[in-house]
Amino acid sequence: MNKPKIGLVFIGEFPEGDVHNSRIRNIGLGFIHKQWKCDFISLYPTSFSKESNNPKQTIWNNQKVVHIGGWNKYPKFFILRFLQLVYCHLAFILFILKNVHNYDVFYFYTPQLISSLPGMLLSKLLGARVIIDYTDLHSANSNKFLHKLEENLMTNYSNCMLVISNFLYDHFKTQHNNIHHIPLMVNFNDFNQTIESVPFNIGYIGSFGEKDGIADILDAFAIAIHKEPRLTLTLIGRDPQSINTKKLIKLRGLNDYVHLTGGISHERISRELKKCDTLIMNRKKSIFSDSGYPAKLGDYFACNRPILMSDGILFSSDFNHKDEVFKYKHDDPNSLAKAIQYRYDYLDEMNEMADRGHKYAKDHFDSEKISSKVVKLAKQLVEPN
Repeated sequence: MNKPKIGLVFIGEFPEGDVHNSRIRNIGLGFIHKQWKCDFISLYPTSFSKESNNPKQTIWNNQKVVHIGGWNKYPKFFILRFLQLVYCHLAFILFILKNVHNYDVFYFYTPQLISSLPGMLLSKLLGARVIIDYTDLHSANSNKFLHKLEENLMTNYSNCMLVISNFLYDHFKTQHNNIHHIPLMVNFNDFNQTIESVPFNIGYIGSFGEKDGIADILDAFAIAIHKEPRLTLTLIGRDPQSINTKKLIKLRGLNDYVHLTGGISHERISRELKKCDTLIMNRKKSIFSDSGYPAKLGDYFACNRPILMSDGILFSSDFNHKDEVFKYKHDDPNSLAKAIQYRYDYLDEMNEMADRGHKYAKDHFDSEKISSKVVKLAKQLVEPN
């Protein structure tokens, strides 16, 4: 009997690359463990790949990695980028036309008009079974009309919809009759190594996007070091606005206290985070922030380190102050600075809190358990009875 086959469609590098890669890796591993064939299909690289020197991979975990059109590098010039987008879109449409019947199910990560939505609609028109995975309410941000159109097309022309947060589930539940809340996923095997933390080293990892409020983190840190000069801050991740970030650091006189790692490989994430003895989960308050659920939070919990979390964002309501996380007022550097001081004034209390947070993540975010639910949903599309 032939194994069932799924195509996971996304944009960006793989297995390294964008912030969504951990979710796609974990979902893919779920299918692989359940004896599915799994193709990882990348349409084109994103801006996160501008400085990347990662080699092109065509195989991962004995499964095929497909680079549509064979173009896996981000061009240096705008005109080449424009041509890349046009070429890869056309190549993806051709790919769907040639291969749609070779897959039992297609999974599309956040399909948009500029990415995989045209190919998704074509595959559905040709009779494919389609799962979409949506992790942020893009219509709450810029280009609302365009994103609302995308969301209407996604919900009307997909067989199954996955969402990462309760907010998204409530938003779309009347628009889709087969919608499921699939939370963030953590592969705890990636965090098994024993690494001692550096005392007073606070960490952040992310995309350095506007919603992460890097300026607020730096303001809070500048306040905190006046009371605890042993503090250091490690900012981890590929920063598309690194020049501006460095200016902010210099203006606050923090050059000797802040370390920028730049982009790091997936393999290094656990090591770099575990070198920190405290982790910051900061968010600016907005509907867009409320709609999603930060994947890095799972990595934070897996490290078993005290987490300082901005309050007032919807995902923060899942956790209790001083139970799994220590909360501070969002958009308030003074409140974060006080949280930092409290963390180091009450070391034992905060380390016990970290243990409870780690257990919470084990109970709620284990990737093996959650990905098996996604496989079950795909199987129901293939074998509805």
